[in-house]
Amino acid sequence: MTNTEVALLGLLTEGPKHGYQIEQDIELRGMREWTEIGFSSIYYLLKKAEADGLVTVDVQEGGNRPARKVFRLTEAGYKALHDAVHQRLSQPRFRSSDMELALSYLALLNREECLEAVEHHQQDMLERLEKLKKKRQADHELGIPDNVEWLFDYSLTNITNELNWITRFQEHLREKKRIDMEKENG
Repeated sequence: MTNTEVALLGLLTEGPKHGYQIEQDIELRGMREWTEIGFSSIYYLLKKAEADGLVTVDVQEGGNRPARKVFRLTEAGYKALHDAVHQRLSQPRFRSSDMELALSYLALLNREECLEAVEHHQQDMLERLEKLKKKRQADHELGIPDNVEWLFDYSLTNITNELNWITRFQEHLREKKRIDMEKENG
């Protein structure tokens, strides 16, 4: 089960929902900050989950509006979701990231380009950190569940660690640039 499928089925543990409700929940909770779930993939994945027996679909007539499909998690869907959550919590899955891929081909950039790119990355991370802190504070005032508090903590810790790494990487790049300039002038 993909992370996107886990996120989608997880929303259905709260009760039956139609696709637009799921999209609203994803937006409201800022889930796109930590999972890749596009609007267009929601219905595709729900249809796949239905074919796999993980959800059932009821059609709700809406009076003067078009009928809507309402998705409900099945017992098999709950079991599959339970197992996927347990597996992710107990067995880390190492995955490649954009940063790791870029670092693999770092030699394609000169030091100036690299520093510029890393500074943009740092600025983006600082903005994300502030946005996440504000969202956490606002949600905290509303009384968020313990698991959501830990989700915020995990995300904030990861961003803070990445910012610390970026600072060290920038220092390294600046030192290499200084040495290069000394060699050219020396």
